[in-house]
Amino acid sequence: MLEVKEKILMFLAAQQKAESSLGNVVCLIGPPGVGKTSLARSIAQATGRKFACISLGGTSDEADIRGHRSTYVGAYPGKIAKALSIAQTKNPLILFDEIDKMAHSDFRGDPSYALLEALEPSTNNEFVDNYLSEDAPLDLSKIFFVCTANSSYNIPLVLYDRLEIINIRAYTVEEKIQIAKRYLISQFKKKYKLKNEIEFEEEAIRETIDYYTREAGCSRPGLFNALAYTEFGGDVLQIESSFFARKEKDSEFTGNLGEVMKESCRVSLAYIRSNIEKFGIDSDFFANNCIHIHVTEGGIPKDGPSAGVALTTSILSAITKQSIPQSFGATGEISLHGWVGPIGGLKEKAIAAYRNKLKIIFIPKENEKDIDEIPKEVVEKLKIIPVYNYDEI
Repeated sequence: MLEVKEKILMFLAAQQKAESSLGNVVCLIGPPGVGKTSLARSIAQATGRKFACISLGGTSDEADIRGHRSTYVGAYPGKIAKALSIAQTKNPLILFDEIDKMAHSDFRGDPSYALLEALEPSTNNEFVDNYLSEDAPLDLSKIFFVCTANSSYNIPLVLYDRLEIINIRAYTVEEKIQIAKRYLISQFKKKYKLKNEIEFEEEAIRETIDYYTREAGCSRPGLFNALAYTEFGGDVLQIESSFFARKEKDSEFTGNLGEVMKESCRVSLAYIRSNIEKFGIDSDFFANNCIHIHVTEGGIPKDGPSAGVALTTSILSAITKQSIPQSFGATGEISLHGWVGPIGGLKEKAIAAYRNKLKIIFIPKENEKDIDEIPKEVVEKLKIIPVYNYDEI
């Protein structure tokens, strides 16, 4: 969190030094529950601004941003005008929450373009809310805008280029323990009036985090990080594998996977099945069980063969019930004999691994030549292990 705070301070310092708005808007990206909204509130408090939050989850009508014309029955002002009314000031901090969850409607207008008009410095000094009429434009140039998202994938491209992305990583188990001890438990006791009636030992807190909660940061068998390359750059996707008793049912692959990625799932399973003795798997395991493979962020289409190594590792972790540190990740196609094939976008994937606090990544040996393209500061912090065959992992 210290690194995040430093980035925000640098952004605030640059904004204060500039004669006019820099045109960029801070966008905090991270899993649910890592404190994005709380951080926005803290920025408002530190800068002496009123705070207002606008939830964009499910917003599909540009009128939600611009407002409805007053001639319509049931007309109302847009969310920005409402936020200004609540804040009672021209220069609040307005948080656009879940900017990646906006929907698109073909006949109601695209809300992302209405939002762009509000964020763009060249137009936001005369923002027109339809409910208030064109004769009374709103000056939004004094507002400090902050956005939040769980992932960069679904952020509209027209907005993405204008955002100052700050990634907030998931908490480690040790960090979660400290949060529980310093804040959550005291709040729990106060809420249920249990101040002196119950105590939580650290081991109990750790067990709860490891085996009950599902927030990012918990390490359980079957979870492994796959390095992905998207139109926005690199990213880290979590692969989940589990098994269940076979009842005339084939293995399942979910998470909006394309045909090529489903083939990778089948190849990974075939490779493991042909090497069950080497991996210490019971000979009748696959006869009695089916595998379910899921790649998180199911709303985003995924395809390509480069997750083969990660898929294999996730499946083996689930079957052998061995947890893998969340600081590990991998990229590479896998063959039926375990050979690790080359991939594209190594530079972007390595940067994503570094950004997500991974420590060790496995890559195809054939991509070793591409390591020179990776920024020096990333290579210094990230242990990159090239492999020819899965046996080396």
